[in-house]
Amino acid sequence: MEDQPVSEIASVDTPAETPDHPDQEIVSGTADPSDQLPAEDPIQSPPETPLTSEQQETGQDDGSALPTQDQSQKQQLKNSFDNSPSSWQIPLNIQPPANNNGNQPYEPTAAFLEKQSQERGRLEQLVNNNPQDLDAWDDLMHQVQKAGDMEAIRDVYERFLKLYPTSVKHWLDYLDTELKYNNCNEVEALFTRCLKSVLSVDLWNFYLDYIRRINTSNDGTLTPDAHDVIEKAYEYVLNNVGLDKDAGLIWMDYLHFLKAAAANGTWEEQRKMDSMRRAYTKAVSTPLNNVEQLWKDYDQWENNLNRLTAKKFLSEKSSSYMTARTALRESRPMMDGLRRNVIPRHPTWTDAEVKQLQLWKKYIQWERNNPLHLEDNSMLVDRVAFAYQQALLALRYYPEIWYDFAMYYLQEDKPDKTLAVLKQAMEILPSSLVLHFAYAELCESKNKLELVRETYDTLLEKLDQEIAEHQKQAAEQVDRLQQDLAEEISDMNLGEDVDGELREQVRGRERQVKREQDDVQDRAKKHTLDVSRQCTTVWIAYMRMARRTEGIKAARGIFSRARKSTNRTYHVFIASALMEYHNSKDGVVAGKIFGLAGKLFADDPGFVCEYLDFLIQMNDDNNTRALFERSLATLPSDKAAPVWKKFLDYENKYGDLASVKSVEKRMLAAIPGLTSNDTFLARHSYLDLDAKLEIDPLTKGRASTDTPHKKTKSKQHSKKMDMDDEPVTDMPTDRSPQAHGFGKSRAPTSSSQLPPPSSQQPKEQKDPQSMVTYILSRLPGPAIYNGPILNPMEMIELLRSVDLTMHGQSSNSLSGPQGPPSGHHHSGMPRGRGRGDGRRGGRGRGMKRKGGNRDDPDDEYAKHHRGMGPNRPPDFDVFRARQIKRHRDDPPM
Repeated sequence: MEDQPVSEIASVDTPAETPDHPDQEIVSGTADPSDQLPAEDPIQSPPETPLTSEQQETGQDDGSALPTQDQSQKQQLKNSFDNSPSSWQIPLNIQPPANNNGNQPYEPTAAFLEKQSQERGRLEQLVNNNPQDLDAWDDLMHQVQKAGDMEAIRDVYERFLKLYPTSVKHWLDYLDTELKYNNCNEVEALFTRCLKSVLSVDLWNFYLDYIRRINTSNDGTLTPDAHDVIEKAYEYVLNNVGLDKDAGLIWMDYLHFLKAAAANGTWEEQRKMDSMRRAYTKAVSTPLNNVEQLWKDYDQWENNLNRLTAKKFLSEKSSSYMTARTALRESRPMMDGLRRNVIPRHPTWTDAEVKQLQLWKKYIQWERNNPLHLEDNSMLVDRVAFAYQQALLALRYYPEIWYDFAMYYLQEDKPDKTLAVLKQAMEILPSSLVLHFAYAELCESKNKLELVRETYDTLLEKLDQEIAEHQKQAAEQVDRLQQDLAEEISDMNLGEDVDGELREQVRGRERQVKREQDDVQDRAKKHTLDVSRQCTTVWIAYMRMARRTEGIKAARGIFSRARKSTNRTYHVFIASALMEYHNSKDGVVAGKIFGLAGKLFADDPGFVCEYLDFLIQMNDDNNTRALFERSLATLPSDKAAPVWKKFLDYENKYGDLASVKSVEKRMLAAIPGLTSNDTFLARHSYLDLDAKLEIDPLTKGRASTDTPHKKTKSKQHSKKMDMDDEPVTDMPTDRSPQAHGFGKSRAPTSSSQLPPPSSQQPKEQKDPQSMVTYILSRLPGPAIYNGPILNPMEMIELLRSVDLTMHGQSSNSLSGPQGPPSGHHHSGMPRGRGRGDGRRGGRGRGMKRKGGNRDDPDDEYAKHHRGMGPNRPPDFDVFRARQIKRHRDDPPM
């Protein structure tokens, strides 16, 4: 299937003046319309018959307003319109209003025109002040359509589509409006402009219905030439949007159209069968919404032709159909969340916009992964390109999608298409640095230096214009605020005898307006600075390109232009100076460039730090110290902190201790909030070696003079230490003994030194989980422990192998002093656990003492030898207590 020109397919005259469009040669042609037009074209009919006054009031028409030659032709034309698809059927009461005086146009009353003019003026003002107001645009379009002024309708639609050229809804409304007035030449001109750039199924279906309508005769029949034209139109449409999942109905209509075609002779019958099989096989291999119904129809059609060959053809395409059906199911979670038929806007990076961007990127990546397992790489490239084109209908102003699209073509070794995509993207986003840089690099790789220079010059010009326009708008807004204030004060009719309260109100209003004006000017300055930084980036890229392609002299010429520009920052001077130093090996020229920039950006700490780095690299000690002193004397205190830190670092590395102490003292006096601890630790740190970690491991990364390495480690450490939301306030510091060893304990603390109970533990903690969490929060972190790391498995095995059998000798050393040895012991009792010497009234271990206290070795043993692990008895062993009491109370032997 090959793309056919619109005019050849439509079989109508091409408009005399076709718009300048890059795709004009694809969708326009010069074929003779008389070769393909039906005998009687319903569009090219005599002028319409005016409506009667009664029809104008009721909004109804009996068909007499249609262009006719006789009554039968009028009835045939009406039937052909009624038999057309509903989206194309033209209501019979939409003809322009007319009076009964021949062909003279209807003239409304002056009051009606005045009211319409006022409303239109109000809407025009709304869309001019805010072109993003879509509701105002819709109201304006409705207003001009009510007036029936075709020139005004075209003007409004043209202005809107210039801002939103991919809005499917408004293209369809514009086409439908032209078609209502039978302006077929204008309709085809619009098709030429929108079809190739807006790959929407609805828009292409509209075009297809238009082709079918103008090539159908009055009695609903098709001539052979008209049939060929419509068939080519179907192929043209399916070649462009047939991959869309919503194009299933177009495929089905195409198959019905082929099936209904008359075949005279064996050759035509065979050609018809081949065309239908080719369409069926392509349709069932595409993940369409109705692919299952298409497969059923294909199965039935093949079996109706020949059951013997049906099995062969169906088995060949069965795997492709199953793959397409599976791919459709996989894509639905992504496709269902995509917003496709929307008016594209510039990104504001809301959550909804970011979500849509991620969904589109996910869908594109899914297509790039070849879910249909296509062996033909060209088919895969077509599918991926179609996915990018669908995404760009909604994400038209996202440079990321354009860049990815271009790089995909470059990856597939299609540099021409890459250039075409980037060129189209630069027209849509004329101030995008990413797109212009990509286009310039690709042109440079092809040695198209004129295009490269033109690209950079165009981008710089556009950025300068953007700054000028924004400053102009800001100035106008400030003047408007001042003018509104003057009018408001003049309306008060203030005289000389104005009371104090009213005068204070006026002064308050003036202060409010002054604040609003300052806000406008601050926003304008910020925008100017942001765009100036972009301009500087372009100048630097421009200089580098010139050095690569033409040498250092060409780069000097670009720098000469850049330093004369008003919209540049100090970065372009630094880039040029370092380029001279590293390429020309000439430090004198680089120093002159730095000196030139120093006259312009002496109050910028960023430039001063870069200049200092260059002087330090040049080992120019005198100029380095002079620049330190000169910049610190002129910079305000809120900007001088980076320079002070660099000065301290310089003296610490290359100066003596007295100079270090002097700079440190001056630095502490100049920067409020900075302590001597911070400067001391900063002086004794280097790169990612932080001296503070040795002193206080828990404050890792908290120093104000953190390096990027320290900041990264601080984040990681904070995640590890974040055991609970409650901060650990009782951690050992560098002054506590535990900071120097895990096994060392604190000295006993008196009760008077303890904080109140409310600060030590939670009040009335009844939940065990809360209590455990609290205890864990009071424990020191893992960074405190510096002892040996035990193997838990080996520790468990060691505890399991402990011999807990009690021996007689062991009790002597654990139970304290024993009574005199007795010759009578209980069976199974170890030596030393008797009750005494057996003399009544003696002072043995088993006898009662004054005060009722017992000093029994059994009690001591029970306290200290209760076993370990699973052999440990319960804390309150009733049975063991009874046995001990029985042995204690037994009479002596």
